[in-house]
Amino acid sequence: MKKIFLFAIAMISLLSSCIFEKPTEISLFYYKESLDPDTVCVEEAFLPVKREIKSKNLIFDTISLLIEGDLSHDEKAQGFSTEFPHPDFKLLEANLDENGTLTLDFTVVPGFTSGGSMRMKILSSQIEKTALHLPEVKKVKYKNEELFQP
Repeated sequence: MKKIFLFAIAMISLLSSCIFEKPTEISLFYYKESLDPDTVCVEEAFLPVKREIKSKNLIFDTISLLIEGDLSHDEKAQGFSTEFPHPDFKLLEANLDENGTLTLDFTVVPGFTSGGSMRMKILSSQIEKTALHLPEVKKVKYKNEELFQP
């Protein structure tokens, strides 16, 4: 009887932490071509769109949400675009060290994670700007240094 009672208490505690967890507002950075008339990937062409998420691992979940590439109809109408998603491109790990360096490990997808320099700059800039918008992240690097190379 005591085990059942303890199990019930543990389940209630777990469920209440999920139910009452407050959403966090995050910014996902996407490319807006109209702000880049010479198509040279200027910094000003990457702007945030706001989302609210409930998360126990904010960095991992934020980057995962970005690469889902789920822009609303209104955001697309405003000129935002993205090359994400790709069904095989996934975030495997996101490790933040004590100095604020975030190391991201993604699946390598030939033909998607390599290509022309403009496209690679757009993909990597979206990820890096999104990550650097999180207060604890000071620097972003990729576990696979060949990722996003033209």
